[in-house]
Amino acid sequence: MFKAKDGTLFSLFALGVAVDQLTKFLGERIQGRLGPFSVEMHHNPGIFLQWLATESSLLRVVSVACFYGFILFIYFSLLSALSLRHQQTKVALTLFLSSITGNAVDRIGNGEVRDFLVLRIADRLFYANVADILMWVSLALLVASAWIYRRDFFPEKNSRIKHVLSRSYQYAWSAKVALASFCSFVTLMLFSVTYFHAAEDFRFIAWGLVIGIFFSAFTAFAAIRFSHRSAGALYAFEKYVEKLLEGKTNEPFSLRENDEHRQLVPLAKKLRAHFIQKGIQR
Repeated sequence: MFKAKDGTLFSLFALGVAVDQLTKFLGERIQGRLGPFSVEMHHNPGIFLQWLATESSLLRVVSVACFYGFILFIYFSLLSALSLRHQQTKVALTLFLSSITGNAVDRIGNGEVRDFLVLRIADRLFYANVADILMWVSLALLVASAWIYRRDFFPEKNSRIKHVLSRSYQYAWSAKVALASFCSFVTLMLFSVTYFHAAEDFRFIAWGLVIGIFFSAFTAFAAIRFSHRSAGALYAFEKYVEKLLEGKTNEPFSLRENDEHRQLVPLAKKLRAHFIQKGIQR
C-alpha cells in the first residue's frame, strides 16, 4: 500500500523531470564548457545506444510508450512492496523512473532525445544529459540499497517466499490478473496490426505474442507475490485462532508491516480477552 511519505517521492519525480527538461531547453541555447563537459546540442534518434535509430519515428514512439508502460508497472509494484524503512530504495527507484521519463518525454514529443553534455575520452565522444546522469546515480543507489537491506530483500527464512499459503485463492487471483493482462495486450496488438498494415508480417505478430505472454507471466508472478499480503494475513489469523482454542498461546496477535486485513488485529484481541475471561486461556 502507498504511504503518506510517497507524496514526497512523487514530488521528487516531478522535480527530476522538470530539471531535465529545463537543462535541455538551456542546452539548446547555450554553448561552452561545464567542468569536464562541453555543452553542445546533439539529437539522438535511437531508443538506446542508437537502437531503432534507422526505423520510422512512429515505430520508435510506439516502442518507447509500450516500454514505459511496463516500467511504470514495475515501479508501482515495487513501491507498494517496500516498507517504510526502505525509503532509500524508494528514492533510488523514483530517480530511475524520473530519468527514464525525462528521455521518454523527448522521444514521444520530438521523436528523438536531446543530449547536450559532451565528454571526450581519448578520440571518442560521449553524449549525455541530466536524465542520463540521474539514471547512473539511481543505479548506484539501488546497488547500495540492495546490499544494505540484503537480509530484508533476500531473507534466509521466509515461508511466504518458498510456499504458496492458499493455493486455490492465490492461483485463481494470479490467473485472473494474467488473463486480463494478456487480453488487453492482444486487443492493443490487433489495433497496432491494423494501423501498421502488418497482418501479413508473421514476425510482427509472433514477437507481439511473445511479448504479451512474457508480460502476462510477469504479472501472474507479481500477483502471487502481492496476494501473500492477503492470504498470509488470513492464514496467520486462522492458525492463531486454532492455538487459542487449543490453549497453546497467550500471545497477542500481530501481522506483518505490509499485510492486508488489519481489522483482524483488534478482532483477535477481543477473542483473546474473551477466552481469558471464560477461562479457556491460562
